[in-house]
Amino acid sequence: MDSRPVDLRELLLLIDQQKNLDTNMLLDHGCLIDAADPRPLVKAINYMLNFLNEYSGERIEVALNLNAENIRLKLMSFWEHSEVPAIADQLAGVFADYGGVLSFEAEPGKYLQFMITFSRANT
Repeated sequence: MDSRPVDLRELLLLIDQQKNLDTNMLLDHGCLIDAADPRPLVKAINYMLNFLNEYSGERIEVALNLNAENIRLKLMSFWEHSEVPAIADQLAGVFADYGGVLSFEAEPGKYLQFMITFSRANT
């Protein structure tokens, strides 16, 4: 299957509309990545939103930034507990399939954050 550009901004807006979660979104235009099949990407983003909603219960901050070198997606929420929950092992592999690198940070008493850095699409 051939890769085609997927607009991450449009994808995030669609997911947000379907999930109806308490989110604050700041999304740049022009954030395109190459994807032959966007369904695993949608599932991974859904997983991260569900994870933050389940463990935090607070508003989820979503930022999508277009840079000269890459595209950066951050999903973050307040976290007041001291124990950090584990994330699914296969999550990093899903993003790697789309040229993305996942990092997960948790600062007990402050925040939980997923950050994915993508290569820009060859458009």
